[in-house]
Amino acid sequence: DLVSVALATDTPSIDASLLPLGSISGFVTDESGDPILGTTVTAYLSGADGQPIPIGSADTNTAGRYILTGLPDNTYFLHFDAGAGFTAEWYDDTLDQASASPLMVDANGVIENVDAILAGSAELGGSITNGTGEPVDNVEVTLYDDRARTFTTTSDVTGDWTVPGLQPGPYLNRYVVL
Repeated sequence: DLVSVALATDTPSIDASLLPLGSISGFVTDESGDPILGTTVTAYLSGADGQPIPIGSADTNTAGRYILTGLPDNTYFLHFDAGAGFTAEWYDDTLDQASASPLMVDANGVIENVDAILAGSAELGGSITNGTGEPVDNVEVTLYDDRARTFTTTSDVTGDWTVPGLQPGPYLNRYVVL
């Protein structure tokens, strides 16, 4: 609200009432039960177009614990991303937001034990050579999985390429010389 203030006068009764906020917390571990440090846990709302809208995030500590605070009364979807070596996922153990389990946070609501066990990830790589066996650099390699997601990289000066962070499964490869 716009408040007018004049010199040498008191402007009383400018009061506010804060809405109570909630939180979500839990632990992130690997498949052996070991905590994963530095996993980014992001709370999303579902946008009108179905696209996720990020609201807040927190990173796990050395015990694998995270806590998302300051969440207004709403329904959230959590995404867990530990980076290289692990498969990112949505709560509760799904690969896409559409299949994720919603978490309803009420005013002053505390939701605990929203845990995630992240699976290890695989990588796919190879080497690109020409007809005489010489390495070819700057070739765009695109992988397509069975969910129509794409993963792209470029071969280096030795012709080698690698795409980390993949889930086990089939991939279609496409190569384009740049």
